[in-house]
Amino acid sequence: FVINAYQITNVPNIMMGDEGDWFTTARAVAVGDYNPPWFGFGVYSFPVFSSISTGWAMKIFGVSLWGWRFASAFAAVLTVIPLYALGREMFNRQVAIVASLIMIATPYFIAFARLGYNNSQSLLPVVLALYFLFAGFKRGSWFYLSCAGVIAALGFIPTPPRDLRCWSRSSTFFIYSSH
Repeated sequence: FVINAYQITNVPNIMMGDEGDWFTTARAVAVGDYNPPWFGFGVYSFPVFSSISTGWAMKIFGVSLWGWRFASAFAAVLTVIPLYALGREMFNRQVAIVASLIMIATPYFIAFARLGYNNSQSLLPVVLALYFLFAGFKRGSWFYLSCAGVIAALGFIPTPPRDLRCWSRSSTFFIYSSH
């Protein structure tokens, strides 16, 4: 969390491109001015649940630029847990540690996790679904495979499918590049 939270309101020192619309929507959810249906369309026709969940997080971390950006960083950094589990399940502890370190130190990860966009929100469900998928096949467990399917489906709520494909490729790259 330290890397992603350090000067989160100052770096980047401006709102990037469309961030203003994402912030305004999440802020409206946080203060109770906007209560959209969970499965509706949100900013730029992305699923609105990403703004709803960010608004909830802003209620905890503060209805401010810091709270908004930290909500994104928090969601992204939580991905280290299933990435470590996936690396350990597929290879060993050393690979899991290296893959996790590569992910959190990659400039692309740091940059997008610090923005208020919904891109980093798709990391956790994708990597968690990949973990359950691999563990389910390895152990022959219908329960793990069912968890993979449910988590993958829930991953579509905050982000559209094209983002999930992108992040699943990235997660796989992190695992294999550290081996």
